[in-house]
Amino acid sequence: MKIKQKLANAYNWLKGVFKKSYIVIHYSAGDKDTADNNATYFAREKTGTSANVFIDDNGERMSVPLDATAYHCGVDYSGGKAPYWGKCTNKNSIGIEMCGIAKDKILDIRNKTIKNTVEYTRKLMKKYKIKVKNVIRHYDVCGKNCPAPFVKEPFAWDCFKLNLQTPFTVKTTKNGVRLFDKLGGKVVKRWKKGKKLTITEVYLENGELYGKGEKTKKYQKLKRTTYKKYL
Repeated sequence: MKIKQKLANAYNWLKGVFKKSYIVIHYSAGDKDTADNNATYFAREKTGTSANVFIDDNGERMSVPLDATAYHCGVDYSGGKAPYWGKCTNKNSIGIEMCGIAKDKILDIRNKTIKNTVEYTRKLMKKYKIKVKNVIRHYDVCGKNCPAPFVKEPFAWDCFKLNLQTPFTVKTTKNGVRLFDKLGGKVVKRWKKGKKLTITEVYLENGELYGKGEKTKKYQKLKRTTYKKYL
């Protein structure tokens, strides 16, 4: 898992080797952020905050060694009510920061950045034996609105979590579940209840989740399937 490295200022992280049980996904919320300029900023400035890895369209940049402690989720905004507050800490987690852009003056995350983050997170899960249930949002740890697009649109977060697990198999739960030739396209088939489908990639389109079928190479609406067992 060798990636480019630019270590953060020593003030911003804690050296040592700590057991990692969680991966926390963040969002930089800058309008022209890249992995490189974030790493450069935290190497130069004493902020008392950090992330282990920054990710953008072009890949990853390590800022704090994975086994060390980045200061990324230690402030509570929830009054102690966030589901992982007190369980997930800076020491027992790895902080990944997705670098954002401005799109029509609304902060967003590029699909390529999300895909790169999924791929890198999968590697970390394998290396540290972290289960998908322990891949969480900054919001889940402390109530902060981060990553904002994944808090505003829960299906976007579901899409991310499902792509960490592909390929996976679902069953249709009703007759007439539709298969589309493309995202936003026409219906080419309707499945009967109980049909098993292997999904190789998940997409969010117009507020609904779709899975690309392994055999059909077409797009299955996941709404009336057993996909929620993977969340």
